[in-house]
Amino acid sequence: MKYNKSMEKKTVRTLGVIFLLQFGLFAEAQDERFTRELLSGDLTRIVAPQSENKYNYKVRSPYYEIDLNNDHKNESFVVEKKDGEDWVYVYNYNKEKIYSFKLETTGAHSRLYRITSKNLSRDSKVYVLHFFEGVTQFLKFKSQARFYFLTIDKNNLSTISTYKGPAFWEEFKSFKHNHYHQRKYELTAVDLNRDGVKELTLSYNDTRRVYFYRGNGSWQSF
Repeated sequence: MKYNKSMEKKTVRTLGVIFLLQFGLFAEAQDERFTRELLSGDLTRIVAPQSENKYNYKVRSPYYEIDLNNDHKNESFVVEKKDGEDWVYVYNYNKEKIYSFKLETTGAHSRLYRITSKNLSRDSKVYVLHFFEGVTQFLKFKSQARFYFLTIDKNNLSTISTYKGPAFWEEFKSFKHNHYHQRKYELTAVDLNRDGVKELTLSYNDTRRVYFYRGNGSWQSF
């Protein structure tokens, strides 16, 4: 099939809907396990990294193909749930795994539901991962979503790096104090200092945070 940019955009935009369908049922199955671990104190313990064969439950998405380095060959994103953990994998066009990282979950129903892309400069591109961290509702109700910034420099896949970015959505209710709020922050890319590299700005009402990309996967926030 002939490559074109519209196909790339369509592929990325449809990830959210498909991820919700793929992982919604599995997330329900993790609620009871998450509750047991929280009440027993297991979630506060430091646990050594698990090897691949020690996970009891695994479910993964199909390969979602997209040309990451503009060589007209499609790489792939894959998302996997492993015992309530959320992982993202990047595969090259030969379906060989070249990168992986774990998203940090804080409650039940966590899932990666959307990926968008932005050109930061002539040499750097960022894929913004929209990750719902989960829901907790014991003494209070809280749900939160967070951005992760996956960058590629000079179309070189060996430079792939991930930065845990800011929370951009929060829903909170205190049962004790009868307080409730929702906050949603908007993300934009603009070259504020006119140095040829766009900054990512996060804004809500009069509050703004700015993220400067320094190259080689490094970010600085103000």
